[in-house]
Order: sequence, then structure tokens, then C-alpha cells
Amino acid sequence: MSTSDGTVQFVPAETQAAKMEQFNQEYSYAVKSQQHLWVAVQSHVLSKTALKASGEDGPMLLDNESLRMVATCCYICVEPYDAQLLERKCKGEPR
Repeated sequence: MSTSDGTVQFVPAETQAAKMEQFNQEYSYAVKSQQHLWVAVQSHVLSKTALKASGEDGPMLLDNESLRMVATCCYICVEPYDAQLLERKCKGEPR
């Protein structure tokens, strides 16, 4: 179960593992079909204090205060989103 108020989201470890498996399947399909795999990547600045407080597997606060950038790109070819690329095959090399 995940909860969100629009700025903070808690995702338990078991949900994260299931989502990673889902992503791996989407990635494999995109590579085989030469389709772009569009992702939005959020970058947060994390303090040493926040990292220590979260521990190895503890929850981490990623909110609007720590958010610095959101980029949309293809995970495979790393091209930034461009409407013209929507109909083109992905020519990226699998990771």
C-alpha cells in the first residue's frame, strides 16, 4: 500500500520490489520491440542528516522542498522527450 498527500509518498519495500519487477518486464519488452521507454526522473537533494535518519531500508522524505529537477527521457537511449520521437524506433543500446 502506498499513501500520498500530493507531496509525500510512502512506498513499502515489498511494493518497491514488485514495481521493480514490473519495470524490468516493461524494459525487456521495449528493448525487444525497439520502443522508447519514457520515464520521468526526479532529482532530490539529500542531506547527510536525512540519509542517516532513514537508515539502510527506512523511509526517506522526498518532498517538494528537496525536489530540484524533473526530466522526461527515454530510459534506453537517454534522449530527452520530443514529440517527434514518439513514432520513431528507439536506437539505444540495452543496459
